[in-house]
Amino acid sequence: MLTIIEDIEDIEDRGHISLKMSSSEVASWQTTFAYSAALTLVAVSTVMFLHSWLFSKPRYDFHGKHVLITGGTKGLGLALAKRLAVNQQAQVTVCARTERDLNETTRAIREAFAEDHFGRVQGIVCDVTDADQVEKMIASAEGAFGPISVLICCAGQALPGHFVEQSVEDFKRQIELNYVGSLLPTHKVVKNMVERKQKDGKIIFVASQAALMSMAGYAAYSPSKFAVRGLAEALRHELLPHQIDVHIAFPGNMNSPGYEVEQRTKPAVTKKIEAGESLHDPLDVAIATLDSISKGEFAIYGGNFSGYFLGRMARGLAPYGNHLLLDMLIAPILVIVAFAHRKYIIDKAHF
Repeated sequence: MLTIIEDIEDIEDRGHISLKMSSSEVASWQTTFAYSAALTLVAVSTVMFLHSWLFSKPRYDFHGKHVLITGGTKGLGLALAKRLAVNQQAQVTVCARTERDLNETTRAIREAFAEDHFGRVQGIVCDVTDADQVEKMIASAEGAFGPISVLICCAGQALPGHFVEQSVEDFKRQIELNYVGSLLPTHKVVKNMVERKQKDGKIIFVASQAALMSMAGYAAYSPSKFAVRGLAEALRHELLPHQIDVHIAFPGNMNSPGYEVEQRTKPAVTKKIEAGESLHDPLDVAIATLDSISKGEFAIYGGNFSGYFLGRMARGLAPYGNHLLLDMLIAPILVIVAFAHRKYIIDKAHF
């Protein structure tokens, strides 16, 4: 062994080989590494592009389609109604509990129409937690604009609070509006679609990031949105033979009247955890959401980058995308992000 070491040292001393890299060799190695990384990135991007090109569906066209939006007079629902009626030229039915809100919404949308505009809008008063009212509303909507092609369940409300300080009625109220208020119109619309063998139907549930994870302050709200998520995942599977597409949106906090209301009862610890989050514009979320729907995406994050990563971490076996290669690449990162996020929430919860 000593002889071998001495031989190596003798060869190095005579300049036959060098065990140290010169500056030119370092530069060459760095260049090679950079080219390899670039080629790898190009290869991954090419595979992702080809996968998307080969397996993606044609974009869905809302033009002329009858779209029913529940809770369409405020926040995201209002932004979706305007975008669909004005920009997509759809036939939009908006339902809400108060006639005053409906009149203001339909008037504002009609004023934005051009002279040769094809889209139309109508408003119908309805409490989506009442089965009889829902059935009558849908019959009235289809009587005016024809069969409903797209249902967007946007009616909902968050009433945050400490678990021990909220009443049982607070829990029931949010289950009724957020879950039952999505279930009843969906049940009737889907039943109609199946009976007439409609093949281009779409059901969109608007949930929340609180349907991907929960935390202090959302003990009454999150379960109602988790229920919507469960319904969406079940229906996506069940309605495949009928060629009815199901989507679910997980928007973050938005600058809307609903957000102002929830701030009144939101515990300090919840506000503390959410302090670093952006407040999104409902119109921006609406544009991104409709784009995702038109591309056939099941899980929709409304252009929210943090929501996208949260969805990737929380999806389990749910069909939240077909980006297998991308999922494999970011999986190690998600593990670290999830650990850091959990620690952040736990630290903030020490109130």
